[in-house]
Amino acid sequence: MQNMSAEEFDEYFDDGGDISELFTEQATTRPNLDTKKVNVDFTLRQLDEIDAEAAYLGINRQACIKTLIDEALLAREERRAHVALERLRSHRLQA
Repeated sequence: MQNMSAEEFDEYFDDGGDISELFTEQATTRPNLDTKKVNVDFTLRQLDEIDAEAAYLGINRQACIKTLIDEALLAREERRAHVALERLRSHRLQA
């Protein structure tokens, strides 16, 4: 059963086949996504804004906080990559 095509897998699943044996613990873990609990203090204003954004997105407060932090980290990473690219271009023009 390990070497089945996608179509065979779909048919097997649709027919009620047990696919749990195909998934190992290692295969179902997500690398670099281990979690650790932290405590963070927010001002009441921040909580009001987080709660409003969570309501707008239709998610709970914790999911909203994670989403906002992830978006901020990705934006920072993009800005840093852009700055590094501009520095490289500037350096090439000066050479």
